[in-house]
Amino acid sequence: MKRFVLLFSVFLVILSSCVKQDEIPEGEVKSFDELVVPSDFTWSGISRYNLSVIIKDLSGVSSALLNGQPMDLVDMDGNRMQRVIVEEGKAEFSVLLDKNLTKLMVSDPVSGTSVQVKVTSSETNFTVSSSSSYQNLSDTDSDGVADLYDDFPSDASKSFVETFPASASYAVNPSSGSVLTKADPSDEEYYFQIFEDLWPSKGDFDMNDLIVASRITWVKTGNYVSSGSVNAKIWAVGAYITLPSGLGYEFFKSGSGMLYYLNEGTVTFTSGEAYTHQDEAVSNGIAFWDNILGVVNPYYNNVGGDWGVSGTPKDVSFSFSVLTSAKVRTLDILPYFYYTEDKTHQIRFFGSPPTISADMSLFRTEDDDSPISWTQGGGFNYPLQNTAAFYRTSANHPWGVQFISNDFRVPLEKTSIIAAYPEFQEWAESGGSLNPEWYFYPDEDLTIPVLP
Repeated sequence: MKRFVLLFSVFLVILSSCVKQDEIPEGEVKSFDELVVPSDFTWSGISRYNLSVIIKDLSGVSSALLNGQPMDLVDMDGNRMQRVIVEEGKAEFSVLLDKNLTKLMVSDPVSGTSVQVKVTSSETNFTVSSSSSYQNLSDTDSDGVADLYDDFPSDASKSFVETFPASASYAVNPSSGSVLTKADPSDEEYYFQIFEDLWPSKGDFDMNDLIVASRITWVKTGNYVSSGSVNAKIWAVGAYITLPSGLGYEFFKSGSGMLYYLNEGTVTFTSGEAYTHQDEAVSNGIAFWDNILGVVNPYYNNVGGDWGVSGTPKDVSFSFSVLTSAKVRTLDILPYFYYTEDKTHQIRFFGSPPTISADMSLFRTEDDDSPISWTQGGGFNYPLQNTAAFYRTSANHPWGVQFISNDFRVPLEKTSIIAAYPEFQEWAESGGSLNPEWYFYPDEDLTIPVLP
């Protein structure tokens, strides 16, 4: 009898052990701290793509046949990502991309011919048989861009509009120059920026302390940026009301995988919200707002009202100008999230260098494992990676994540984004190669929808 009881007890222990293993699926992570990610992972679903298109004739020799006419880079859905003017037998493209894109099209809008290119290619050839009749087309404003391909045919100071994320449904009203949005804005994609606010401490990784969904517009004069705008939605504010914060944008010139500091005054705030202004402490920085509580209801959080209740995002925007003499072909805009009471206490995305006004003494304190110094000037590889990256923990974890989407359900307060988005873990641990669209698959019981 004792032997039976003993054997039965052993059986229960084994059974209990089996049940426990079944309840904890293999690979499950209980906390963000347990994530093990590749050393070169940058926590971003966005990258900059540079492509040089070499114009060649039928014999394979470089050609000047298309000099002076436009050429387009479009995605496989037909969205125009960028229009440039061919110079010296080349069309040079540089665009921000969703990392999920694998193929694009280079298109000659005049002849209607296109060639497909993989985003792993940095150079491709475009063959033409003869010169076109482009130079004979009407050009009302005499800016060198034919009316048919000029987004501003009556304004010689403007040529093309470029949007990020790209959209084929964006058009320009020639009389006013205003950008017209598509009829169904629910299909529009946004550049999402989601932040933790307790840097240099890790926080709870619910990634809802500030969520901003943006669309960025650049206006070009020929091949150079002359102005632009940022149209954003304050999607969520989960930070403590006792810790009010601001948000700014620092502008850089980009090219060949590098970012370059601009001379002071190259980018200037021109119009926008009453609380938006040029940031005197950050060269070429524009402070969207200094205190979020002055922009939205003090009780607006990831909810728009009471905690746990869906709310409608707050629309905010500003416009800026760029010195055409600086000849900036492409701009990168890096956000900096800061404390209202101490603007030197700033939080940025993984791999972003500190602004000139950041308090450098905060690095390498608490949970931060960034470098301890940074010299501005010249160019740098962006994003900075591995141990050269700022705003990283010793485990290579971030204080912000960015991606492109048309919607995003907000994690409940104190709910790790790993639980809120079950595919997030595999995305992170694979270095972004698996589940790249993790943000489309939330746990609806642990997230809150945002009203349109």
